Amino acid sequence: MSDSGGEEAADATDPAAPPEIREDEPPPPTLSWPDVGSAAQLDITRRGALWWMLVVFGLVLVFGGTTSAVGGEMWTHAKEFLGMVLPYLTGLLGTAIGFYFGRQRPP
Repeated sequence: MSDSGGEEAADATDPAAPPEIREDEPPPPTLSWPDVGSAAQLDITRRGALWWMLVVFGLVLVFGGTTSAVGGEMWTHAKEFLGMVLPYLTGLLGTAIGFYFGRQRPP
């Protein structure tokens, strides 16, 4: 029996070993968390985004309430409009709230 198969396996590079860096190549880039500014600036951004979202959502609700009070043909069209807009608006609000108010942990 020949041990040539075993010798080839011993000569092969270990895939878990870090790659060798040659001196003529620049080092690989390192990953780091971007600087997002101070905590106060982040809170200002969060507060502004929250107020903007609440105003837009409130305007849509006021629109729906006034058209339902008027009734008739206007309410029929408004009901169709609200049926299309409210699911997308609530999805957008949920995504934005999760993004701005979710907790981020560095790896």
